[in-house]
Amino acid sequence: MNMRSGLPWWGWEDDAGELLRAPRSALQPCPEESVDGEGSGNMFVAGENLEVLQLLRATHASRVKMIYIDPPYNTGRGFTFPDNYRRRRKAQQHDEGEQRHANWLRMMHPRLCLARELLRDDGVIFISIDDNEQATLKLLCEQVFGSKNFVAQIVWKKRSSPPNDRVLGTQHEYILVFAKDRLRVKLNRRARNTAQLARYRNPDNHPKGRWAADNLMANIKGGRYVSALHYAISNPRTGQQHYPSGRGNWRFNAEKMQRLLANDEIYFGKDDQGRPQLKRFLCDLKRGMSWSTLWHDAPFNSQGSREMQVLFGDLAVFENPKPSGLIRLLLELGSDEGDLVLDFFAGAASTAAAALQSGRQFLLVQLPLAVPPDSAAARAGYRDIAELALARIRRELKKGKHTAGVRVFRQVPLAN
Repeated sequence: MNMRSGLPWWGWEDDAGELLRAPRSALQPCPEESVDGEGSGNMFVAGENLEVLQLLRATHASRVKMIYIDPPYNTGRGFTFPDNYRRRRKAQQHDEGEQRHANWLRMMHPRLCLARELLRDDGVIFISIDDNEQATLKLLCEQVFGSKNFVAQIVWKKRSSPPNDRVLGTQHEYILVFAKDRLRVKLNRRARNTAQLARYRNPDNHPKGRWAADNLMANIKGGRYVSALHYAISNPRTGQQHYPSGRGNWRFNAEKMQRLLANDEIYFGKDDQGRPQLKRFLCDLKRGMSWSTLWHDAPFNSQGSREMQVLFGDLAVFENPKPSGLIRLLLELGSDEGDLVLDFFAGAASTAAAALQSGRQFLLVQLPLAVPPDSAAARAGYRDIAELALARIRRELKKGKHTAGVRVFRQVPLAN
């Protein structure tokens, strides 16, 4: 057990040595699989992500602005990680639950360490996870990135209603957010949507432009009444006087209120008979809005399957793909146009789709894991997940008529 973090994680000392070893493979360009690859900033690698991340350390250290990963969830049904250095421990040394957590943590730990090296100093990582490993993943990320670099935990409402076959039906997943350096990370405010912008109008042709009426009352907590903020506001057109309601306060002192009145920045209603309100001008607001940690308005998980239906004609060609719209929101938060985004659990390549739609560059890594022989992907003629992911990228490029392309590489073993 790793006593420093309290994680049920035997064998963690082996990971440090693994990170220092010389790579046993190389990345071989595949121009025949690439799409307009020459000069493209987009890159797809078919290979085992631990080894590929070690190779990328030499070429992409401190170059990645944002990482998004949707790693295999620890559901107890097993997951694939062909890390050939891992030692087997006797089952009796650990109970089944501890062993399961330990295996998953040992799979994640070296990959996160390498991911941190690839991030820019102002970079950020987003990790999708469910309840099975949310708590241990947060502890692991605190060890790798530092607890001071924890940014937030987003709760994503992934389905509209709970499954009816359970007493407590799960409707959400988490997205953990860590910065490489919390003091240097650059995150963007959320753009206002059409409905939010529609609140701002300019019915009186004010020279400052569009505005929305806002409350002038101060938020008084604990009965903190301030007598200097309790005074009459006089409507300059009707002479009617207005005091704060109850024993409340106005938000501003009398001197500032006079300046606002002189600049026609106080609204008394359409017929000049209402109580005073502040004209909140769109031009004075910060660019964009704060993000909430509760994402109930992001696309549901079912949207990811519908995207597969549109591209491949089959909802089930990939199991539970993340909707590209969800990742577009993360890109809006954590990156800017032209930035490089990494996903080393590429899966259905939803990150590539979101990056193409958002003007970002992507670097995807996916293990060529064989698809089940009785799966929809196999029936459609795909041999492995990497092949399916690359097919999705090609179709996204064609569908969107993008000028971008993608360079394809395959991990190949070094000659002895």
